[in-house]
Amino acid sequence: MSRDRLTCLIPTYNRPHFLRRLFQFYEQFPLPCSFFVADSSHPDAAAENLAVIHRVRGSLKITYRHSDVDVVSKISQTLQMIDTPLTVICADDDCLLPRALQHCVQFLESHPDYSVAQGIMAIVNRPGKPPYATAGYSLDDDDAIARCRKMFRFNFTTFYGVNRTATLRDNFQTTTTSIDCAYSHFFPEIMLSQLSVMRGRVKVLPEIYYLHEEHDSNFAGTPKVSDPSRAAKLEQQFRTSLSNQFEQLGVSRMQAERLIQKWYGLLPGLDLMHSDHFTVRRLRRFLNRTWRQVMNLAVRDGTIYRRPLRAADWSGQEAEWQEAIRLMTTHPKGISLSEVAKQRAA
Repeated sequence: MSRDRLTCLIPTYNRPHFLRRLFQFYEQFPLPCSFFVADSSHPDAAAENLAVIHRVRGSLKITYRHSDVDVVSKISQTLQMIDTPLTVICADDDCLLPRALQHCVQFLESHPDYSVAQGIMAIVNRPGKPPYATAGYSLDDDDAIARCRKMFRFNFTTFYGVNRTATLRDNFQTTTTSIDCAYSHFFPEIMLSQLSVMRGRVKVLPEIYYLHEEHDSNFAGTPKVSDPSRAAKLEQQFRTSLSNQFEQLGVSRMQAERLIQKWYGLLPGLDLMHSDHFTVRRLRRFLNRTWRQVMNLAVRDGTIYRRPLRAADWSGQEAEWQEAIRLMTTHPKGISLSEVAKQRAA
């Protein structure tokens, strides 16, 4: 697969240590694509990012752009500049496995009615706990509303899947023009997932595709909303925007509003916003976790939402898997400039 088919979009914010670690991996195991780094860092961190990119540009094709906007708007702006037919988003602290990524690209190129292809996500680096696998569910229904219903029931993100660029660009543009994305990740992510299944099918392949690192700075740079009126406004923006999209599918306004109330009326969507209500947040998390467990037991198609990792998950890409895990466990906070100096000295 040539680089002119796929772009890997990497949003970053004040984390050159993670960007340095990510490109150290891709120097060893290059992705079959070009890279686009969308940066919104402060000047010192941006200068470090540019130095990281300059060092690896001999082996990797990388485009760099800086803009002072929130992460969703930053990605939306960057998508306007990408000219490859497919795009995959990779966080600066995560990792994509090349072989599985190529399988996703091959699947989309041979199945034009699918908008997203992705694999199993491995959640790594949780203190004291082993990595585990989490996978969404292939949504193969012909009917878009049926796919939307399943997306609500299973509620997984397509944010990091391989997407058709034109569709992903339109999804982000719709989201950023209808929802204030500077104050919450929750509603934009739900909106983007629903838009992706409205506009095509979703395929989840049975192999490790993406390594996601859990740590306290995953959502750095995104302020919490403590103002209830602003939180209510964000929720109303989400409901109105999603209703508009359902109307384009031929659903009446009244029916769309009823569906949204039924599907999203009880979700813990305001957890990130009402940060002072600790007890309420704990209760909502418990209810959401219990709901997921019940739904997992109810699924009979052999797909499991969350389970321990198995060696078969990374079959054929053992070296890539082992190196990605080594980097994440050896450098859980990325690779600093001082660590680079030690590596060169050694």
